[in-house]
Amino acid sequence: MLLVGWAGAMAQPQEPPVVHATPPPDRDHHLFVGAVLFAQEGGENVPIRTLNRDRLVLDDAEAESLPLRKAGGISYKMAPKVSAVSARIEDLESEVDFTPTIDHLLQQSQLELYLQGQAAYAESERSRLESEAAALQSDRITGSNNGDTLQNTTPGIEAINSQIDDLTDTLTNIQVLQEETQWQETLFASDDESGNTVRISFKVSSSVEIAEAYAFAAVRLQVDDRIKDLTFVEPIGRLTAKPRRVSLARSDLQPGFEIKDAQVYLFSHGEEIPTNRSDKHFEITAQEAREFLRLSHLGDHRRSSTPARPAWSLAPKTLLQSRNRAHFAYPVRVDLDANGELIAVRDDGQIVPEAVRAVLTEITFLPAIENGKPVPSSITINPADFFKYR
Repeated sequence: MLLVGWAGAMAQPQEPPVVHATPPPDRDHHLFVGAVLFAQEGGENVPIRTLNRDRLVLDDAEAESLPLRKAGGISYKMAPKVSAVSARIEDLESEVDFTPTIDHLLQQSQLELYLQGQAAYAESERSRLESEAAALQSDRITGSNNGDTLQNTTPGIEAINSQIDDLTDTLTNIQVLQEETQWQETLFASDDESGNTVRISFKVSSSVEIAEAYAFAAVRLQVDDRIKDLTFVEPIGRLTAKPRRVSLARSDLQPGFEIKDAQVYLFSHGEEIPTNRSDKHFEITAQEAREFLRLSHLGDHRRSSTPARPAWSLAPKTLLQSRNRAHFAYPVRVDLDANGELIAVRDDGQIVPEAVRAVLTEITFLPAIENGKPVPSSITINPADFFKYR
């Protein structure tokens, strides 16, 4: 009987394996606590809309532009954010350098003259190539119904844009060297050879290419028995999957301080790129990221009205990977439902390139709100507004 019982137990049918009809969604978006930047202007802290190489653009009605080095100071506060991409920072190091000797400063002055010549040449070449690209783009638009025109102009535009990207990288590197030289000259001109330099270095990479990135450094210093915060911004150019060493420096400091802490935050066109060093960083789905923004949007306008708008913190990767805003400069009318979902793209008789249409379908929109309630709406959007230049 025991044998029969054992055989009967073995003969019992096994539970069928559970098969999911659809795989779980990718958790390729990011929720994190990041830095909201402000510039001191007219005695007030004004939010910064974007950083443009050596300038910052304020988020005010005039979109006022200020040179980075002439801004009255950059402050920040921490706030929850979302992003569709992320980057990685490794081997973060901070140190204090002493002011170089006068002989070294003279050598740097000669270096600056050389860099000025190289920058002028690169700028001239880039302007020439941009003019060529614009002419080809015009031919492409006017001949959009002609297959031969599209076939003949596309390779030329792509080749020129590649050269423009290379020149922009060169100019970014030259600019970093020029700024370091200018800081040293400031020390030399003040006849103060006892100043110190705060230098921060790290390796940075991103699985998604980011064409134009900036690093915001927040350094906590101890001076005697007091704590002071030092902040500064520098362009760091293109981010790729290959880690590269980046060095930031601030060289107009008096001696007698100690670095207690250093943090680095990455930005691209005013939108923060989270890293492995971001506080409270969680991987979430695209739907969860959109829902977070939508609920925040509704919470900010409980009793007010506001038009629909794109959520650039979830900008399509195509925009992040490009430096040429002209490719996307097509104002287009779109219809949105009460959740901000895209219903239709209206070309109104204009020729809208397929690449622009594709980007429009990837943009996350925050819905229009009337008296605290989300409503359907139609708005005109220009994908090139992501770049936020004025």
